[in-house]
Amino acid sequence: MFVKLLTVAMLTGGNEEHGWRGVLLPLMQKSWSPLVATLVIALVWEPWHLPLVLDGVYGEENFALLLGVRLVAILPIAFIMTMLYNISRGSIFLCVLMHACFNTQIKLFIGSELMGLAMILIVIVLLVILKMWRRGSGYTPPDLTKIP
Repeated sequence: MFVKLLTVAMLTGGNEEHGWRGVLLPLMQKSWSPLVATLVIALVWEPWHLPLVLDGVYGEENFALLLGVRLVAILPIAFIMTMLYNISRGSIFLCVLMHACFNTQIKLFIGSELMGLAMILIVIVLLVILKMWRRGSGYTPPDLTKIP
């Protein structure tokens, strides 16, 4: 299991986090709230996987239905990733680890009605506790170009 987790973190889904949370999220949080940044990232993150969907990696079901289900599944994960990034003050490692855990244990996260309800509850709690609708409530790394 550890080997699979490490492989996924380093060679597949986990390596996306350097771009999504390492670059895009902090840039967006400079101008937008974490809520808006998360929604935009989720809406871009799903089409990013379109080649895999078209190749049948995620299943051979109805194409439109598969995209809709995946987008609904990506939204709570995107919120959890934003929370991890902001609370850890920019740790990409935690985001990579979470992404790898999600990808290796997908059957635990998707398909269970109880898990779906738990994810919705987690997102609501995160929104309220972290006040993710407020601009400036997310972590943005210091601008290193301005240090003398």
